[in-house]
Order: sequence, then structure tokens, then C-alpha cells
Amino acid sequence: TAMVACENRLYAADGAGALWSRDPGPQNLLWADEGPAAGVRALASPREATGGAPIGLFALAGGDLLRREPTRGASWERLRGAPGLVALAMSYQSYFAISSGGDLVAVTIGDATSGWTPVGDAGGVTVLTNLNGRLFGTESGTLWTRAPAGGGWEAVTDLPGEAVALAGHAGRLYLATRDDLLYRRAVTPPRP
Repeated sequence: TAMVACENRLYAADGAGALWSRDPGPQNLLWADEGPAAGVRALASPREATGGAPIGLFALAGGDLLRREPTRGASWERLRGAPGLVALAMSYQSYFAISSGGDLVAVTIGDATSGWTPVGDAGGVTVLTNLNGRLFGTESGTLWTRAPAGGGWEAVTDLPGEAVALAGHAGRLYLATRDDLLYRRAVTPPRP
């Protein structure tokens, strides 16, 4: 139901409440059990340590924003409330999320008290990630991108199936589809 890249590994949370990881290479590799991920519906990770948040796995679960170390069996800790949020990404010192009401919202990493501020329309996007300083999301069989701080969503390409999770790593996007397939593709940033 969720996927992210962290510390040169892909992590995925499944609908049964387990967290898995694997190397992001193109081979058909097995996923290793990393521990529990009960209720996790979205995963995110900063590309590098940021002010207020070290490298780690961040998740939306049960109306909260959680964090854990990217080590096998680590425990989740609650960071702040995140009611009504359905997708999550981290970019430019901020958490970005999609609300159940269809807004793109943000809050500064490390700020545990301010509310989530609307920064734009989600454009129907329901799965979200960050790659190369841009947000990427999926909606109705299309991959979309936008700058985190402004502008609108731009279509990138059609998707090979119904998206359930999306992760960005080393210039590539990883897409998990409803039929349990994992796709990988290089992404060229749009020209200004």
C-alpha cells in the first residue's frame, strides 16, 4: 500500500501490516521482512538528513505522522497529528501530503505544532513521492509532476497499471501496481 526509498533500499508496507525492503536494482529480488507497519498508508523519507529530521522512514498511519529508523525491527514513534492525509512526500525541508479533501498540504519538518497549510490542488493525485526536487504523483493511469512550492501539475506519461505505491531513488521512479508488479523507469526533469 506504500513504498519509499531510504538508505539505498526500497521499503514497502503491505495491507497486512508488515514492512518489507529490497535492493532497488532491476533484478527480480525477494523482499526481506523489516518488522511491523500496522495501518501504514503512505511512506516518505528525506533524500538526506534535514533540519529537524534525520534520515529515516516516515509514515502516515491512524491519523498520525510516524518515524522509525531504517533498521530491521525498529519501532515506530509518533511525531505529530496528520488527520485526513492519504499520501506523503518530503522535499525542501517540508512534509507534503495529499488530504482526503483533495488538497496538497505542507508543514515544515520538525514543526510539531503548526497546522498543515494548503499549497495547491492535489489534481486528483492519490499516490505521492519526491525525486530530483520535484513531487510526483499518480491519478487515473497518469504520472504527474510539479514543483513543491508552486505551479500546477504536469502530465509525464501514462502508467502501465493502477498505481498503489510510488517511490523515487537515484533518478528513477519505482511504481507498484494493483496486480502486484513493480516497474522502474528513469525520469528526465521537465525543461523550464
